Amino acid sequence: MTFRRLPWDQRREEIIAAAIEVFQTAQDASLEDIAKAAGSSRSSVYRYFDNKQDLFQAAFQQVASALAGRLAEVPPGVRSARLAEQIHRYFDFVEEYRVGFTVMLSWGAFRVSEETREVAGEVRGQVCQMVYDSLEIAEPGPFLVSTVHSWIAGVESATVGWLRDPGVSRLEVEPLVAAQLGGMLVAAATFEPVIAERLTCWVAAEPHDGLFAAQVRTLTALLTPGLIADLFGILAHEG
Repeated sequence: MTFRRLPWDQRREEIIAAAIEVFQTAQDASLEDIAKAAGSSRSSVYRYFDNKQDLFQAAFQQVASALAGRLAEVPPGVRSARLAEQIHRYFDFVEEYRVGFTVMLSWGAFRVSEETREVAGEVRGQVCQMVYDSLEIAEPGPFLVSTVHSWIAGVESATVGWLRDPGVSRLEVEPLVAAQLGGMLVAAATFEPVIAERLTCWVAAEPHDGLFAAQVRTLTALLTPGLIADLFGILAHEG
């Protein structure tokens, strides 16, 4: 086999791209498998990466950066619409890297390094910031931080369930995780006044066909006369 001579950076990027592709279908692929997919030699791969874990780390970094970039590209607009688009892009990305994403979320067959955990933490931090920006909260308090982190953990768990279970539809999971964020923020607002204040502004600007407007209509439909009576009974004993 004749190998092409390429600039150092270009060859490294080709090896990483090949690794991402190979890891999609073969989690236990060897460096030789990846070298072959990259049109390179195993010795050439070792010029750029010390071992398979080192290459996995570089591939993970690239995939994580691509995800963060795709979420950041969503243009400004109605808050709920922007969040819905970011969630939609997240699931598009997961479908694109379906097998590899399962490995990354469940830590699969790889021994996770501290560096890989840091990269994953950075991506989660960017998703957290996405929610804080939507609420226009520059310095989130402990209840909001806890709420958003809990939501992200739930999204990841729902994602793994969707990827592994053919009976779970994306058309069901995607709106579910979006609705869960709204419900969790409402719950957090009862503990942190600034969240309640920002949610009030959010709802005031929500269009009738917005994500949270649809959620409110769905919740309203669940309010049967008996449930409404019970709620009024609880409110009557307030204080």
